[in-house]
Amino acid sequence: MTLVEGSVSVNGSIAYAAQQAWLMNASVKENIIFGKAFKPRRYKEVITACSLNQDLHIFPHGDQTEVGERGINLSGGQKQRISLARAVYADKDIYLLDDPLSAVDSHVGQHIFDSCIKGALADKTIIFVTHQLQYLNHCDNVILLKDGRIAEMGQYETLIQDEKDFSVLINNYHQRLEAEGNEDEDDEEDTSKLLEEIVRKRTLSAQSNGDSQPNTTEEKKEMNDDSKMNGVEKGKDILMKAEERNTGTVSLSTYLNYCKAAGGFCVVAGVILLVFASTVLKVFTDFWLGRWINDGNGNETAGSSGKLNDNPDLNFYATIYGSSLVVLIILFVVKCFIFVSTVLRASSNLHNQVFRAVTKSPMEFFDTTPIGQILNRFSKDIDEIDTRLPFYMEVLILNLSLISMTFLVIAVIFYWFIIPLFIFVAMYLSLNIFFRRSVRELKRLDNISRSPVFSHISASVQGLSTLHAYGKTGEFSEIFEKLLDKNTLPYFMYYTSFRWLAVRLDVISIGIGTVTALLIVLLRDNVPAAMGGLAITYALQLTSVMQLTVRFIAEVESTFTNVERLVYYIINLKPEAPCSIPDKKPADDWPAKGSLSMVGLKMRYRENLPLVLKGITCNIKAEEKIGIVGRTGSGKSSIGVSLFRLVEPADGTISIDGVNILDIGQKMTMHHPRTTIMGGFFLPSILVILCIISNLPGVVHSHFLGGVIFRTFVPDSGPRLH
Repeated sequence: MTLVEGSVSVNGSIAYAAQQAWLMNASVKENIIFGKAFKPRRYKEVITACSLNQDLHIFPHGDQTEVGERGINLSGGQKQRISLARAVYADKDIYLLDDPLSAVDSHVGQHIFDSCIKGALADKTIIFVTHQLQYLNHCDNVILLKDGRIAEMGQYETLIQDEKDFSVLINNYHQRLEAEGNEDEDDEEDTSKLLEEIVRKRTLSAQSNGDSQPNTTEEKKEMNDDSKMNGVEKGKDILMKAEERNTGTVSLSTYLNYCKAAGGFCVVAGVILLVFASTVLKVFTDFWLGRWINDGNGNETAGSSGKLNDNPDLNFYATIYGSSLVVLIILFVVKCFIFVSTVLRASSNLHNQVFRAVTKSPMEFFDTTPIGQILNRFSKDIDEIDTRLPFYMEVLILNLSLISMTFLVIAVIFYWFIIPLFIFVAMYLSLNIFFRRSVRELKRLDNISRSPVFSHISASVQGLSTLHAYGKTGEFSEIFEKLLDKNTLPYFMYYTSFRWLAVRLDVISIGIGTVTALLIVLLRDNVPAAMGGLAITYALQLTSVMQLTVRFIAEVESTFTNVERLVYYIINLKPEAPCSIPDKKPADDWPAKGSLSMVGLKMRYRENLPLVLKGITCNIKAEEKIGIVGRTGSGKSSIGVSLFRLVEPADGTISIDGVNILDIGQKMTMHHPRTTIMGGFFLPSILVILCIISNLPGVVHSHFLGGVIFRTFVPDSGPRLH
């Protein structure tokens, strides 16, 4: 935020609890102490003040439970209280609490306000931002903001007596409480009668069965056993999965998948043959030019000029040479066009396949996979396949064809060259095999070590305001530098290893040139000068070509590790339930009424985790308004998660109008229920949101906006609707 005018002065250290709690991908304990020295006594006091004792008892591993990226393993209230506990544990002079009680229920909120804000922070300066008016009478001073300005400021009693905006706000609040209180009195009578009836039936049932107390004891024993089991299986309950790393050569299936993405084996073979054909034609033009020069004027008698223009077959040589050049140019253009089209098709298809695999994955994948791993594949891996891999493959195929033709030309001119040729080829192959092993693994280390960098950047940007408030920007910058160093090390070794290779390839290439030159001298009486010149030219050309070839063999294989990582997602990611099942498609008018039934519903978020929903059975009739209550972390949101099949239930059924939604397509399940999530998700404009979810024209939406008291902010038309 940019300061346009005025000044801000702070005298003392600051702790900050954001409205949207930001947590590190670490344990609960690490998020609370946030890099400070651990003090057991103060830690326990903070846990109690922020009402976290019961939550830590529920967590599988207590305060060592991993919260996951963005606190994905916690409820909204738990994240908010851990964020508040971090601020309290920091022991700062000034506390900026941005609506810290918005995500907790009224009872927990009152406990936190009394024991934490009024208790643990009693001797601290607190700026308490809230929309909950019941806490304002406990504040020393109240500031009312309106349209970005301070409308009123002063003590609570003084502002009430002024009878301005604040007084009107408080009076309306109390009138609403009184109206709700009268309704609650009527409801309490019915509720009391209902509770008395339930207690009476339970008492009679307990007396008749005689097992009320044993059940209670058995339940406690089961809870203790579950707790012990969680402790035993701690090693299995790792939230964030480590990134996979293959070893050894790149598998054949990786190359086959790339060929399929490029259009099939026939297309790839055609491209390779096209490259070899262009190389053969280039060698032929050089060979034909050498023969033409060697022929001279076509007259070997003494006193002839030897000029090419005097050759009687001049038109024949020129026609063949010119035609081959024209065909070579056309073939080169066609080769480039087809090659570029093929590699672009391959990278595009691989991107689309991995994108579909990721988007069709269940929520468990996103909960347990760091965002850096996904970003790494869709950024660096795709970039390598788009840019570097096509260049490396083109040069490699071209060089392989050129080397084979070069060896062929030299062997035709000097058949004795075949003997040292096998020696040089063996040296190149052995050096290449040794080199590829190290450079391939270095490339894999480079790919894997880059993911934590992306994750750290993403987390730091999301929690930038919190990091600034606690003065942790320098510490997180140091962590970033360490992660970057860890990533740069294999990257640096990857490229320096090619320098190591270049020195040894130079020695071998010099040997090839030396042997070729010696053969020209030793066989000078049997080899024409033009052919000898052609041979030494190609031999010297091998110095650079062989280096590039061995290097690009390793480059292509190491870059195919990026393809390997995409193919791993394409093959191994388990998709969620299918969008539609034709055999089990419900009626076109389903759901007609809107009744909901859950029978024995059990759900856990991941394997090896305890059940979150433990056999829920209920029946909701059409048009009924049902309220679901419970403390933070009791499983309220998990019912919605099961209803939308974001996580498939472990057992039980969910029926809407008599149709079990677990047996029909995912699209039908996702389309019919509607939800308002705890943390809103918004598209670019209000009109776009309404059109997507309702399929109704824009003129109808002003009615809905008025129903949620939105008309004062959004008119019937105009820019605010968009």
